[in-house]
Amino acid sequence: MTDGTPLRRDAERNRQRLLDAAARLVVERGPGVPLEDVAAAAGVGIGTLYRRFPDRDALVRALFERHVDAVAALAEAAVADDRHGDGVERFLTTVAEQQAGEGGLSQVLRSGPLGPELAGRAQERITPSIEVLLARAHAAGTIDAGIGPGDLVLVDLMVSGVQAAGPPDDGTWRRALALALAGLRPGAAPAGDTPDDEAVRRLQGRPRPGLPSGPAGA
Repeated sequence: MTDGTPLRRDAERNRQRLLDAAARLVVERGPGVPLEDVAAAAGVGIGTLYRRFPDRDALVRALFERHVDAVAALAEAAVADDRHGDGVERFLTTVAEQQAGEGGLSQVLRSGPLGPELAGRAQERITPSIEVLLARAHAAGTIDAGIGPGDLVLVDLMVSGVQAAGPPDDGTWRRALALALAGLRPGAAPAGDTPDDEAVRRLQGRPRPGLPSGPAGA
């Protein structure tokens, strides 16, 4: 007789193996990859997958939640380390590096029918930290006073678009990021208003060129 701890550890281990396998296959084959293939790649049976994720949407949400957890941690770290108003640039750089390492996972997930919902949840989770970073950058004079949270979404979309268009080891996105960051600095920001929440939702909910518009065969 046991207290059940080993079983709980095995269950969590299987869950992470399934998420790791799903992340690889979604990037390679799109969000419509057969769940049987995900289970096989994780080395577990399809019954184990369904015990953890009752349907495809549950798996996609779990993948995106894990991604958002990582981005939120980067935002919180940027807030904690920000000493001279440089947290915005640090945050955008580390997010771009993370997304490059994922091979476009978040872009693929956001391109499906759950995209608007997932993007909205991510925005709610991360915006408070972004607002702190922007307030400090404005006070320090490192970011133009007209730059708002919606502009940082534009930077993410532009850089992730370059990442999606090139091969996995292409570093062109770094130049795209540098150009975008230069446009945030005082005197360099374009005229006009930062995108509002509705504009951001529309942008984040639309499929990216070259990415699948939804799960095949769903």
